[in-house]
Amino acid sequence: ISIPPTLLFSVVAKIPKVELAKTMEVKNPGDLIFILGITRDELAGSEYFSYLEIYGGSVPRPDPVLNKKIYLKLRDAIYFGLVESVHDLSDGGLGVALAEKAFSGGYGIAADLSAVPYQGEKRDDFILFSESAGRILVSVKKEKLRDFERLMEGIPFALIGEVIAEPVLIVKGLSGNTIIKSSVKELKESWQSPFKNW
Repeated sequence: ISIPPTLLFSVVAKIPKVELAKTMEVKNPGDLIFILGITRDELAGSEYFSYLEIYGGSVPRPDPVLNKKIYLKLRDAIYFGLVESVHDLSDGGLGVALAEKAFSGGYGIAADLSAVPYQGEKRDDFILFSESAGRILVSVKKEKLRDFERLMEGIPFALIGEVIAEPVLIVKGLSGNTIIKSSVKELKESWQSPFKNW
């Protein structure tokens, strides 16, 4: 098997207090879903463009200065007990990350794409499937909302949704119409199936 040379970073660090480690799954109905970072129409090489066999576009361009600020704010939020769950946005972008958070926790999520900090051509699919680097999804208890928002001042972030008891992912598009309504069971089955069977 021959593959192109690939740069790979493996990072290992000691967690000072392992009890502070956060998992990705949503924990409680009523918790709020925030996105940290900026989404751009950076879909070149993305899972979405690969599926559609689209070549070209903008590749994700990491902003190391901004990303470091985001990660340090997130670290502080975790240390202060302000977040319930944390998940990166990588392969598949926001749409996949929302589904993963929902089906891993067994609860649903209602989200609104118009709230996502975004730069580029205003399209629902671009916001859902952009793979812009450095973004994080977190869930926050409502009673910790103000403290969390104060801590996040100085970085791009937004409240984009809420955890719901019904195990369904509901996403409203830029027009305000519901563009996705799918059970977390169906989403998990799709996620587990080979890509070629979609």
